[in-house]
Amino acid sequence: MLKYETIYHSLLQKIQSGDFPAGAKLPSIRGLSLEYICSKSTIISALKRLEEQHIIYSIPKSGYYVVE
Repeated sequence: MLKYETIYHSLLQKIQSGDFPAGAKLPSIRGLSLEYICSKSTIISALKRLEEQHIIYSIPKSGYYVVE
């Protein structure tokens, strides 16, 4: 499994378990890259996949949020 897929599944599990409830702001890309010890582009790949599935959405210059 690729690193971004591992991060995707980890974030998805946190959203589904309620660690990130509906409307919650996700940690910053920089914060996630430090947490998962990877590049920002790897985090962006995982976030884009969640966004494509309408699980999260982005607000430019604000961050990523869980869909309500």
